[in-house]
Amino acid sequence: MTILYISIGLVALCWGGYPLILRLAGGTGHLGSLILVLASLIPVVLSVWYQSATGALQIGFSNMSASTLVILTISGIVMGAGLVTFNYVVGSPLVDISTSVPIIDILMLVVTVVGGILFFMEVLTLQKVLGILLGIVAIYLLRPV
Repeated sequence: MTILYISIGLVALCWGGYPLILRLAGGTGHLGSLILVLASLIPVVLSVWYQSATGALQIGFSNMSASTLVILTISGIVMGAGLVTFNYVVGSPLVDISTSVPIIDILMLVVTVVGGILFFMEVLTLQKVLGILLGIVAIYLLRPV
């Protein structure tokens, strides 16, 4: 369980930090999105290489069904569209990064919670409802005035 918590912390550090680094580059537009995607392949390829070298890689393209490949492709397209749009927002001087990114993050959480409930039949708990409501309050408080 410890490695899971370390991984959660690493995701938060990386995904919370990269918009700050991106803002340093200024508005880089679609070309910036392409560079980010290409650069992001470096840790992904290294991870796949490491897993295959240690024997931990358990699935390959030959083991994936056509429907899995289609779903992964659709997911990648959605992720790419989000990346291009996110980079536009982060690069824009029209809104503070300390406002826009937390609002995006909260809305992502709401989409994930609602999607988990609707598509994966996860349980809607009072804790989840309160979390969403607090997120909405946070968006209200963070909104540009």
